[in-house]
Amino acid sequence: ALTQPQGGEFIPLKFLDISDLLSLFAIATMVLGNLLAIQQKNIKRFLAYSSIAHAGYMLMAAAAMNVQGIQAVLFYLITYLIMNFGAFGVAILVQNELGTEDIEGFKGLAKRGRWALFVSLAMAMFLFSLTGLPPFIGFVGKFYLFAAVLEAKLYVLALIGVLNSVVSLYYYARVAKFMFFDDPADERTLAAGSRGLSQVLMGLAAATLVFGLFWKSLALISQSSANMLL
Repeated sequence: ALTQPQGGEFIPLKFLDISDLLSLFAIATMVLGNLLAIQQKNIKRFLAYSSIAHAGYMLMAAAAMNVQGIQAVLFYLITYLIMNFGAFGVAILVQNELGTEDIEGFKGLAKRGRWALFVSLAMAMFLFSLTGLPPFIGFVGKFYLFAAVLEAKLYVLALIGVLNSVVSLYYYARVAKFMFFDDPADERTLAAGSRGLSQVLMGLAAATLVFGLFWKSLALISQSSANMLL
């Protein structure tokens, strides 16, 4: 609230507390990240800018200022590293094999051979997990984030977070649509690339699904870590 003394200068009656500030930062970060990501044509910049939005989701839970919020942030940080490393790994593989970082270079990727189909499926898993769809680990991560926010009765913040997640579904699904429903620009197939990168991608894809179904071990780790921080 603001008041106007006789001198005509507005002064605040009450300063924003830490939760309010974190909420404002969370909203600004989510919106900015999504606005920047949605207009990107380069896959790496696309993933980097969408990372800003994910930082906003974590700030949202931090604004709850409760144990659940800290646990949710730690849990989501673990899940985010799995999802994002996987998506960046696919981007690197496509760049190495097809020589492009353009999102439109992913058109028809699933039709470039058996290995390309696996890579496309893995990328779709990472993208839908980043969106927060079940049965992937990102769904569990966002569930914890929103549960903490609702526990703190920050209903408007939760609604804004949901709306931003819906926006992210559009641009993540767009990449998946390119891979499976569009035709490739040429006849090249996608080779398996380096053995190490292939194994990492398989491991991250498996973790995205397995931990989405069996997440209790990660939840216990994040809960223990949260208790240690308090």
